[in-house]
Amino acid sequence: LDPKVYRPREGIVNTVGVIGTKIMKSHWATHRGQNNDKKQNDNKKTSPNDIPLAGATHKKGSKRGSWIGPEYDFTDENGYFVNWDGSKSPVIHQYDRWGRVYNAWLADQEGVLWD
Repeated sequence: LDPKVYRPREGIVNTVGVIGTKIMKSHWATHRGQNNDKKQNDNKKTSPNDIPLAGATHKKGSKRGSWIGPEYDFTDENGYFVNWDGSKSPVIHQYDRWGRVYNAWLADQEGVLWD
């Protein structure tokens, strides 16, 4: 075997879990309690997990736009994780750490990323 070590966002696999957890914890702390008194149409209280990240351009049901703003420098304009050189990351590890904001975008990619 001849293993090769890559720096983050340079290899075949882009591991996004640690930074995703940190950003989502900060997002949660910032928005905790902000919308607890407001109720959505389905009579549930709004959670910080349902509040888009800063700069997000994705709208629910759309195949376009990013789920996270360009100031984070993790994705292209369509929401795909990218490597440092701007190329799309071929494999994303621990994407679940980004929570519902990412999962909502991912669900809307049916027909684009898979059939």
